[in-house]
Amino acid sequence: MRLATYKAMGVEVSVAAFPGDVGGMLANINRWRGQVGAAPVTEQELPSLVQEIQSAPSNVSMTSISGAGEKQLLGAIITPGDGQTWFVKGIATAQQVQSLRPSFEEFAKSFRLVGGGTAASIPDLPPAAPQGMGNSSVPIAKNQDSVIEARLATWKAPEHWKPEANSGGIVAAAFAIANDGGNARATATSLNNDGGGVLANINRWRDQLGLSPASDLAGAGAQNLSNGAAMVDVVNSANSERMIGAIVPAGNGSTWFFKLKGAPASVEREKAAFEQMVRGVGLGEK
Repeated sequence: MRLATYKAMGVEVSVAAFPGDVGGMLANINRWRGQVGAAPVTEQELPSLVQEIQSAPSNVSMTSISGAGEKQLLGAIITPGDGQTWFVKGIATAQQVQSLRPSFEEFAKSFRLVGGGTAASIPDLPPAAPQGMGNSSVPIAKNQDSVIEARLATWKAPEHWKPEANSGGIVAAAFAIANDGGNARATATSLNNDGGGVLANINRWRDQLGLSPASDLAGAGAQNLSNGAAMVDVVNSANSERMIGAIVPAGNGSTWFFKLKGAPASVEREKAAFEQMVRGVGLGEK
């Protein structure tokens, strides 16, 4: 979901942008805190954790979050006036973060509207389509990948769904789940293609459970959802592992995959919440 990645003093610095405020400052800070294993904070605690370092031409707020082990997250939240919120983030050790911070701040403060356009600038980037974000002629605010990502960022998971730190790459979010039926894991993943189509993806999941491939969607037990999306519910032959998966085309060649996998009894207890996630985040249903 990144627009750009930089290497700076040995630290990977990512750049992303999403429509609107993506749930507001508290939601954004707590999402970052979850990524490094830090506990969520309240609205009252924000002033001591977030520093506004610039108000014009773009508003820039900074935070530094100490997480599990030696991990520390350095982040900037930027609103340049294009209707989007921009995020710059690096995760490293406390010593690396301290060395990086001066140049990181200057980089964050350089984002601004240019030439009367409607998109903020990323310094020194070529005008190529960002990987995984569709055609560069499509504004980010209309890119379904970004819309789904924004809905995911503001979606309120059940309290016992614990966000996993360091979900990244193609995994946009991951949750560890424990209930009286056992353990399960829910994930949301984005690919910049269709993974071979609905049947190929379902058969890949079937293979993960040790099941033979299905010859067609009916044989796979696929349930049609709206807008070309599909859902499937499969259990391995030993009845020890169950998976509910949903495949949601993003409308620009990309595809989102939502998966709930674990002990059959645990998956059954989380089925309703998972379907709400698929319909609310993936399909945008109220």
